[in-house]
Amino acid sequence: MGITIITGRQSQTLSQTVYLEIGAALEAGKEKLYLMVPEQFTLGAEEALIKANHLNGLLNVEVLSPKRLGDRVLK
Repeated sequence: MGITIITGRQSQTLSQTVYLEIGAALEAGKEKLYLMVPEQFTLGAEEALIKANHLNGLLNVEVLSPKRLGDRVLK
């Protein structure tokens, strides 16, 4: 188990890199993947992740905002 942190200024290239890395991890059989994005981008990130990897849905990936992640930790 490990954490991969990819940071940088918002750009289409950065987003595609993240989505494709998640797709590669899914193909490798990884489970319980998390993508953390700002609150207002969660729905858009889910949609873009599905489109970038030609997925039918997100079963092993969760797109979370910092607030939602904090709520989960506190529960």
